This record gives sequence, C-alpha cells and structure tokens, in this order.
Amino acid sequence: MENANQLTIRMFGKFEMLYREQPLKLGHSQTTKAMRLLQLLLFHGEEGVHRSEIVQHLFGVDAEGNIQNNLKVIVHNLRKILDQSGLPENSGISVKAGIYHFTADCDMIIDAKEFENLADQAKNTAGEEKYRLLKEACRIYQGHFLPEIYGDDWVVVNSARYQKIYTECVKTLAAMMEEKGQYKELYEISHQAAVLYPLDEWQVYEMEALVNMGEVKEAMDLYDKTTAMYFEELSMPPSDRMMECFRNMRDQIHMKTSDISEVKQNLGEKEFLKGAFFCQYPSFADSYRMMSRMMERSGQSVYLLMCTIQDGKGQISDDTEWLKEISDQLYCAIRESLRRGDAFTRYNIKQYLVMLPGIREEDCCIVTSRIDMNFRKKCKNRNVRIHFHVSSLASGLKR
Repeated sequence: MENANQLTIRMFGKFEMLYREQPLKLGHSQTTKAMRLLQLLLFHGEEGVHRSEIVQHLFGVDAEGNIQNNLKVIVHNLRKILDQSGLPENSGISVKAGIYHFTADCDMIIDAKEFENLADQAKNTAGEEKYRLLKEACRIYQGHFLPEIYGDDWVVVNSARYQKIYTECVKTLAAMMEEKGQYKELYEISHQAAVLYPLDEWQVYEMEALVNMGEVKEAMDLYDKTTAMYFEELSMPPSDRMMECFRNMRDQIHMKTSDISEVKQNLGEKEFLKGAFFCQYPSFADSYRMMSRMMERSGQSVYLLMCTIQDGKGQISDDTEWLKEISDQLYCAIRESLRRGDAFTRYNIKQYLVMLPGIREEDCCIVTSRIDMNFRKKCKNRNVRIHFHVSSLASGLKR
C-alpha cells in the first residue's frame, strides 16, 4: 500500500511533483533558473549538489557578474515557490558546507530512479520475475527525460543514458512476449516505443505483432506510413535493414491467407486513380529488379528517369523551408504527366524516380517536357527548375 503522504516526482515526459496524489503548484514555466535548480536538486537527492556545480549548470563556465549573489536570489525565489506549492512543512532547500539539498518531510519517489532500479534488478533475475520487472520499468518510462530543459548538459547526458536502458528493456521484453505468443502486449509495448522514438525501427515489432494478431490491413498501412515518414523526416529512403525487415513482414502478411479473392482484394487499388502509380521506395526497388529481369527475356525497353529539384546554380539545400511544398508540386506534376502504367517514387525530398516501360529513348524528352510544363503551372518560383536524367535499365543489367 502506498504511503498517503508520499511525494511523487515525475521526470519522464514532463516534470511534475505530486503530494498526496495532488499536483503541486509550481508556476507556469519549468525553464526558469529556479525551476531548473529544483529539478537538478531533486535528481541528485541525498547527495546534493555543490555550489560550484550549480553555478556551472545555471550560468555556464564563462558566466560574468556577481554569480554568488545571483544564485542567492534564485534560491530565495525557489523557496518562495516551494512555500506556496502545497509541500508539507519542513520541506524546502537546505545548504550545508556549500552543498545544496532538496529536503521533504515525507517519503519521496522519483520515476527516473525507480525506472533505473527496476531495470538493474531485471538484469539479475529470470523468468516471470524478470518479465514483471521489465513491464513495470517500461510502464514508468512515459517519455523523454525532462524534455522542457533538454538543453541543459546534465539532462542531455542522462536522457541518452535512460533511452539506452529503455531500448534494452523493450527489446528484451519484446523477445519474451514473442516467445509467450503475447502479440497484443508486444504491439502495445512496441507502439509506445515507436511513438517515443519513431526513427528507431520499432515499427518492425509493431508489424510483426499485427500480422500474428491477424490484423493484415493494419500492418500494411503501417508499412506505408513508416516508409513515407522516413522520406519526410530524413529526406531519404529507409535503411537496408529496414527495407529487409519490411520485405519479411510483407512476405508473412501474404502467407497468412489462402483465399485468392482476399489476396486480390488486398493487392488491388482501393479506387480508380488517374495518372502514374506512386509507390513507396522499397516497392519501387522490387519493381525495378523485376523489370530488369523481364527485359532479359522480352527485350522490351525500360528507362529510369530521375527528376531533381534545383535552383539557378544547380543546387538546393535539403533544409530549405519551402522545399517540401516544391516537392509536393513536383509529385503532382509527375503523376498528372504520366500513364497509369508508369510507376514513380520519391527517392528523397528533392528527387523522384520514374520507371518508363515500353518507350523509346528519343521519346523520353516528350515525357520530361510534359512534366516540366505541368510543374511550371504549379510552381511560381522561377528560380526553381527540374533537372532530368534518363538511363536505360539495360545499362545496369548483369550478365
């Protein structure tokens, strides 16, 4: 049974102090020097923090002026905040021999410390006890460590450390859940991890869980969303490892049904769409390899067209603010300019790849002219242009 007078401090996802399960009133901003000092002292607990270390954290190594007096003002302000917060009596900031402490006349639980203790205990146990400890540790980890003051050096260091511990916990727990066949629990734990760290490939675990739960369409949707996210967030295709994982998941999905009508329904487009077929990069790569093989047998000509967004000097930075809008305009221009039998994909934020089957080399310029004309109708920035590069798939065939 929990102590009724317990003081709970949350540092994952947000900073919050609760006494008797009620949030304390600490003001509207968590980033003032007084609040940064409070979070530093809470984290260090009984060992406290020396004055020199506090000065370094709050003012930096090159701080100028009357730092000691400034620190006294900050401590005074913090004490006023704590006096009005709803803490029990005899709680606040104490200083002894240059070491500052946060003291409270009650039991105190800090989620970050509890999380680390549970993870450490799990390393030295096995079976159901290990499973229980890991689940509880992952439950406590509700987000990034002290996100509102993430710029402080000590927060950056500990945030990275906690993320590493969390990653190890989730991976171990996921393996145990998979072995137990607990796919609903596997999805929940991996989904939480994917929300917190969307670029750390947790979606693979999510898809595996969905497939084993029979949620075929949901797994395919997640496949598409994750691939698109890699383009938008990283401006590049997913890593080779991610692509291989996606292919494995896709193979498993296809193997989960024996009804050919259901297979056709899953494979087919949901609605009739005009223009070229847009597909995610992994699917485009598979189509490219298939087309290359078909060319060996049929002798049909197939060309790969690369469309690159450039400025008048032949370059555009990836972090240009309006680049996404330009990229979307090029997407529409390509889709409208090509046949339904042509496929294209986004290679990165400023490059698209188009596959042109059954076309002669001299006709490729007709395609590029049509794309350029449609792009010009959409893009009013005359400093932006599209560079086209055409190459036959035959030139890349290995004999």
